[in-house]
Amino acid sequence: MDFRNIVLQGFFNYRTDLKEYFIAEQKRAEKENYFNKNIFFNGCLKITDVFENNIKQQLQDRKRELSLIVSKYKSDNDLINYTNTKLELNNLNINNFYYQITEYNFNMSYDEILYIKNSINNANNIQDNNIPKLKTNLTEGQIKLLYNELIKESYINKNTKESNFLTAFGYSNNINFEPIEWIQAKNSLRWLLELIIKQKTDKDYIPNNTRNEIITKLFKDKKGISINVGKPDNRENDVHLNVFKTILRKIK
Repeated sequence: MDFRNIVLQGFFNYRTDLKEYFIAEQKRAEKENYFNKNIFFNGCLKITDVFENNIKQQLQDRKRELSLIVSKYKSDNDLINYTNTKLELNNLNINNFYYQITEYNFNMSYDEILYIKNSINNANNIQDNNIPKLKTNLTEGQIKLLYNELIKESYINKNTKESNFLTAFGYSNNINFEPIEWIQAKNSLRWLLELIIKQKTDKDYIPNNTRNEIITKLFKDKKGISINVGKPDNRENDVHLNVFKTILRKIK
């Protein structure tokens, strides 16, 4: 995904609605490329980091250059040039420099870079506050036990926070939620969810299409790509199904 183009298109075409632009682009990227929000927003922020670091480097280079010139004038007893250059050095700040956007023939200021960066972060925060949830027949206590068992059996990353796992099933609201890293085959996740989420006969049942969309927001694979679960394959996943059934008997 061309994150640089996304950032620049937003700035030059949707500057007054930049936060809303990034929210819409993140949803489109998730739908078309299965990129979870962390991959998308981090990709955009890396572009602004390049812009910002370039300007900071220009500032440091110019300070170094002027410092050498000041030292030379001082050693030469050139008081006028020494005073003028010293004044320039003292007044030097980051707003004196720009990042050149060659494809738009535009010099971007540091404040404009920060505006883009803040818009990305604000869009990310709004996404965090609207985390979809899966409806489960398990209690909060059982979900906590399931979390421990899945780590033990190497189905989810051992660094997964319990609050993230609880948030996925509606028992917490971690605003810093990060998609849960599912280590095993993606179809094995489908087996687990078939066993623990509410079915058609339940009051809070979520239709399959909506449920699958929610899953892409809550789970990612080892590469950080959102998981789009399909129909479980009996031939490949019966071993996982038996493991999950054993876990559920243990925690209920």
